[in-house]
Formats: sequence, C-alpha cells, structure tokens
Amino acid sequence: MKFVRTVLELDIYGEKHALRFPTMAEFTNFAEEATKEGTNEVQLTYRLLEKLGLPQKVCEGLEPNHLSQIVDSLAPKK
Repeated sequence: MKFVRTVLELDIYGEKHALRFPTMAEFTNFAEEATKEGTNEVQLTYRLLEKLGLPQKVCEGLEPNHLSQIVDSLAPKK
C-alpha cells in the first residue's frame, strides 16, 4: 500500500486555498480540547484550520455554514 497526504482544495469567495487533512494525533488533540470546560470552540477550530493551511483571517471571513462544511469534510469518516 502507498499512502499520500490528502489535500482539500478550496475556492473561498474567489480565493484558492489548499488545506491538508489533520493527522489522527491532531484530530484527537482537537477533540480532547473541545471537551474541556470553558473552551472557545470557534477559536480552537480557527487554530486547527490555520495549522492545516487556512489562515485565521480567511476563517473569520467565512459564513458559519461554510466553516461547518469545511470542518465536516475534515472529520474522519466512520
């Protein structure tokens, strides 16, 4: 078997962005942080997406539904 990193190509309001998929460690870390009391889930999501290649400024300019679609597409499929 050969594995290559998966990249999500995004066209956000006319701007092209490439977002890599998180590793299992990054996803697990995100899930654990999200369950902690007092966690700002939006800021946590911005930090994860920035680490994956999407600048926070772009995240902040997204419509909420568009942000949700991006996050949903990155989540591991069962």
